[in-house]
Amino acid sequence: MLYLSSHIKFVVHFDLFFFWSGAPTWRRSHVWFGADPTRADYIHCVGERLVVDPTTRRLGGNNNGTDVIPLMVVPLMLDLMDFRRMMCNISVPIRLLVLVQNGREAMLSLCLQELERVYGWSGRLVVSRHPENIGYSAAVNIGSRLALSLPREEVPFVF
Repeated sequence: MLYLSSHIKFVVHFDLFFFWSGAPTWRRSHVWFGADPTRADYIHCVGERLVVDPTTRRLGGNNNGTDVIPLMVVPLMLDLMDFRRMMCNISVPIRLLVLVQNGREAMLSLCLQELERVYGWSGRLVVSRHPENIGYSAAVNIGSRLALSLPREEVPFVF
């Protein structure tokens, strides 16, 4: 546990360093990521979390239990690979996923366009785009505002 804890501190420090100092150009390059932002396995992971089948356009019904994240807010800026990993590693369904794009990063825009194309019809994915970085708190507030507009039974907490 000590190793995991210190590893998490390092990752947080690393992200804050790039947030405050500006990310180097290699971080924004699709060559650095080594993958297409619309990769099928990543898109499939999001569908599994939302309990949505994009081929049959059917909504799964198993996202109303107690083992569900009612509403998840994900502010995104330059962390596309981290977002992909997170979506493929979460094992709990998400009832409503709110993605907030901060800035005009091209690869992230492509990824969000593809997600909206594949899952936007379901009502379980909300994408909010902001050409300028509105900051982490403002991005989370967008999701919180949406959560407060829904019945408490539907969204008892926000992740």
